[in-house]
Amino acid sequence: MDYIFSIATQALLNSGQLVQVISKAGQLLPIARDPITGRFVEIAMGVGSSSFNPLSIPAQVAMGGLQMYQTHKGFTAVLGGITQIQQTLGVLQATTALIGVGTIANLAISAASLHQILKLREDVRQMRVEIKDGFIDLKKALKDQGAEILNHIDEVAADIKFEQHRVVLIHAYSQFLASTKLIQQSLLTEPHIRDQGLASARHMLSVALADYRNPQLLSETSALGKLRRMECAWAIEQTIIMTYQIQKQSSVVIQGRCTNER
Repeated sequence: MDYIFSIATQALLNSGQLVQVISKAGQLLPIARDPITGRFVEIAMGVGSSSFNPLSIPAQVAMGGLQMYQTHKGFTAVLGGITQIQQTLGVLQATTALIGVGTIANLAISAASLHQILKLREDVRQMRVEIKDGFIDLKKALKDQGAEILNHIDEVAADIKFEQHRVVLIHAYSQFLASTKLIQQSLLTEPHIRDQGLASARHMLSVALADYRNPQLLSETSALGKLRRMECAWAIEQTIIMTYQIQKQSSVVIQGRCTNER
């Protein structure tokens, strides 16, 4: 992913007053750090191709003040970020029903493209399409795509192997929805109750993440299907990071990012 720091931070990086964090694998991370105090100063914003990233969340949530939830504006931003992740995850999961599993998963790649995902997400946002159990009525949503695509959707729906995957994904999505509802409720409570709620939400998110990363299911799907599952997992990880940001646990957030880079 391409990214950019603020002008002030970039100037400090250029002068050597700040340094960019490097993962244990030797990869530069989009994080600026004070080399003297060790304090993390800024998480960069994605640009370029990432501006079309279907998984992007509002910048003020992804990188913004860890005390945002204490203000009305910040609370609204957090809720907006959660809603956008919900919509994104639902659309990404729904398109697995277009990709299918195994040998059936070799058609309709263009309809599962980034452009289509963005269009579907906008349809969800405008309430033109409903997400139910983490899936969308793709035949209705893609009715203009032609007979070949619609027939393929029917083939996937009739595939017993995909139905087994679908059951697991429905469970994962239900855990995700329950966790996001708990996060929203926790923001309205006292700090000690909020922390308990966020911890419980992270547990639910971990369960959902395990479903999306289920090695047996991943071994049964195509490369495109695996990519879509990993995109779903990435959305879950962003939600987990958000809970730590709310609790001002920036060191945990950074550690998590570095661990993912290993």
